[in-house]
Amino acid sequence: GGETFNNITFAGSGTKTFSSAVTSNSNVVINSGATVDVSTSNFQLNIAKNFTNNGAINTQSGTILFNGSSAQTIGGTTITNFYNLTINNTAGGVSLVNAENLINTLSLNGGTFSMNSQVFTMISTAANTARIGPITGSGNISGNVTIQRFAPGSVTGWALFGTPMSSAL
Repeated sequence: GGETFNNITFAGSGTKTFSSAVTSNSNVVINSGATVDVSTSNFQLNIAKNFTNNGAINTQSGTILFNGSSAQTIGGTTITNFYNLTINNTAGGVSLVNAENLINTLSLNGGTFSMNSQVFTMISTAANTARIGPITGSGNISGNVTIQRFAPGSVTGWALFGTPMSSAL
């Protein structure tokens, strides 16, 4: 279900809140000054081409799916805090054009997710730690990923911790 569009451009002031899942058969652009909200229903945004965020998007607990049939990019002047991000593009993969953040789960179902020398940060807070879900199909990741780990301070204000990783991903 939901609504299907070709190019989607969000512009102007005021918050544009989804009332159903949204599919773009082309590009999605959020202009400077515009705010998009997937709503507390966490409606999914499906993108067939490129995503450019120059404004603000509240992904709540929703999923952004990149499922194009040619190479796709994620960019814009604003860092997007993706809650759930799914890559399913075996025809050209998805590449970052600027730094982006992940709040919950990255699903790699098909195609390569390329960091393209950009910073991709998996955010960790007291409430949640971002993760890479099971990699299925031809899913792959290329480039460096910054992984945060929330470490609550004790009475002394610091904590000891280490990393279980012994080599690059």
